[in-house]
Amino acid sequence: MSFKVAVAEAPYIITKPIHRSQWVIETLPDGSVILEIEVMINHEQEQVFFRYAVGIQILYPQSLVKRMKEKLQKAAEQYK
Repeated sequence: MSFKVAVAEAPYIITKPIHRSQWVIETLPDGSVILEIEVMINHEQEQVFFRYAVGIQILYPQSLVKRMKEKLQKAAEQYK
């Protein structure tokens, strides 16, 4: 699974990995990073990413991108 981490969160997530399999794929010009981890996607893993909802963008797999988008939209509707 790969994800982009915003510049503000990057130093924290690089020094305190989300998972032990985490590695840096690319550092972007703005300071954000593309990271990858090898995990089975489950509820607990999704919750980790929700903790960083503003600072992390899931890039792959597309099924998780879709699921995160749906859940975040549903959550946002609660605050209208």
